[in-house]
Amino acid sequence: MDHKTFHDLVSGKTQGLIANLTRGLLWPVAKAYGWAISCRHTLFRCGILPSYTAPCPVICVGNLTTGGTGKTPLVTWLCRQLSQDRKLSIAVLTRGYKSSHTQTDEPAMLEKQLGNIPVVVNADRAEGTKMALARGPVDVFVMDDGFQHLHLARDLDILTLDATNPFGYGKLLPAGLLREPITSIERAQCVVITRSDQIAEEKLKALIQTLQSAHPALPVATTLHAPTQVHFSDASPETSAWLKDRAVFAFCGIGNPQAFFDTLKKQGVRLVGTRVFDDHHHCTQADFDDLHQQALLNKAEILLTTEKNFPDIEAMSTQSSVSVGYLAVELAFESGEDRVKELIEQTLAGKISPS
Repeated sequence: MDHKTFHDLVSGKTQGLIANLTRGLLWPVAKAYGWAISCRHTLFRCGILPSYTAPCPVICVGNLTTGGTGKTPLVTWLCRQLSQDRKLSIAVLTRGYKSSHTQTDEPAMLEKQLGNIPVVVNADRAEGTKMALARGPVDVFVMDDGFQHLHLARDLDILTLDATNPFGYGKLLPAGLLREPITSIERAQCVVITRSDQIAEEKLKALIQTLQSAHPALPVATTLHAPTQVHFSDASPETSAWLKDRAVFAFCGIGNPQAFFDTLKKQGVRLVGTRVFDDHHHCTQADFDDLHQQALLNKAEILLTTEKNFPDIEAMSTQSSVSVGYLAVELAFESGEDRVKELIEQTLAGKISPS
């Protein structure tokens, strides 16, 4: 089942006898999954399942749902805050996903964005800390997508919620998108709402109110993914404003594809066509040939994708008769940035020598 079909099913958008029967079959599976998650949390909480404590602080960035909530831009922002502002030695811990390349998608993108900061790929993040320390000194670990990875203890849990679908249709996998119950928010010390510019102000206020009513002491920040530049395979970068009124055929293989397309629309592009692949899909030559043909048929000036997906097609795009590139974005806070920085300082106080 592809990304759109699954989302249409679990959201209730798809109607009919077969869809209703399928949702009915998914419900008991989700209940069993929820029971298993609850048991797992209890075993960790009681110490029956052990958590490894790293020799230096661990800051975790995670989410409650499957798919993209915008963790990677937040991880990038956090690493830059720690390495550039605090002059600390950072290592990123990430699970990574299998690919046809020597590097996986998010880790490869992080390495490109972060320069000399090591990105350690290991499904066992506790083992990842040991790998990082074997390479050199580390002051702080930043754990990417680690909210459910309880095997590694953390000093600060930052939970991301995508404003466009914060609670994954309110149901656990596979009946919805939730990896664990909404009540798990209580484990977080901070919530960062991403893509806050992509919903109505009234809905954003209601979401914040819901969080603060249930968790009065929980700091809540709001952020957006601000486009910065358009990078091409065969030309110099342009500012994101360059896209205005240009005919674009866009494609992506990310957790929240609609958010990417909405970002392009906010830039004023003319979307002449789109294509969605599953998250972590890696484009083949056949995929690119089809995309290129669709771009030509729709009279697109540019075949555009995300920074995460671009490495797949970079080599293939050199023979394209359409400009091929990606839109770079960075995290920008709308509110709560100072509170997040304060939490980071409190977390590191007494554990890290002052810069």
